[in-house]
Order: sequence, then C-alpha cells, then structure tokens
Amino acid sequence: MKTSSNTLGALLSDITRMMRRVFQETYRPTADCSLTLSQARALLHIARNEGLKQIELADRLEIKPITAARLIDVLCDAGLVERRPDAKDRRAFQLFLTEAAAPHLAEIERAVTIVYTQAFKGFDEAESETVIRLLSQIHKNFSA
Repeated sequence: MKTSSNTLGALLSDITRMMRRVFQETYRPTADCSLTLSQARALLHIARNEGLKQIELADRLEIKPITAARLIDVLCDAGLVERRPDAKDRRAFQLFLTEAAAPHLAEIERAVTIVYTQAFKGFDEAESETVIRLLSQIHKNFSA
C-alpha cells in the first residue's frame, strides 16, 4: 500500500484535535459542576458500562490506574459516581452513576451529537457507518 508517511497519523491527530475543540466550544457545564473532557469521557464510559471496574476504566481511557483513581475521586466528590465493592473481588470496586449524573450526561450527549453532526456533514448513513467500521478495524488491529 502506497501512502505518504504520517498521512493517516496526521489526519487522525488533526481530526481528534478538531473534535475536542468543537466539544469544548459546545459543551455547557451545569451551574453546580463543570467537567473536563477526561471527566466527561469517563462518565460516558461508566454510563455505557454500569458496574465497570476502575482498572477497566483506566484501560478504556488509556490512562494509568492511579490517574483513573484520581479522576474517579473527583467524580465521586462531585456526587456523580459511586464506587461499590465488587462482590467477586474484594480488592476491586465497580463504578456506577448517581442520579445527579443524568443532567451532565444529557449535556455531554448533546455536545457529542453536535460534534458527530459536524464530522459526518456531507456523508450519507452508509458512508458514516463505513468510516466507523474501518476506523474500528484499525483500532482493533492495534488493540490485539
């Protein structure tokens, strides 16, 4: 396959940066809590995987376990997440959202929808699905 060096990497890096910028410009924190992008990502992962273990969240966010623990501490202190002991492993904790997280998730989802709408502008549904499928395969190739 003939490609110029760093074309894929440069494109992915630029797209990621632009998507982050649009998210940060679009996301409107609530009066009582403002989340960072990392905190918002963590909330989304927990929402999609209730009962997720701290170590699993660290893996999904590609951060060190101690960094994930500190991130979770902030979310717990804000009343958005609670840690519960894992019934199968006394050393581990599972993560669950509290009811207070609901308005934050709604705002995050609203901002993400705007980001995706901009990203896929000019694409039909089949093309959008193809892009996601191909990028998912690249992700899988590196995750193996």
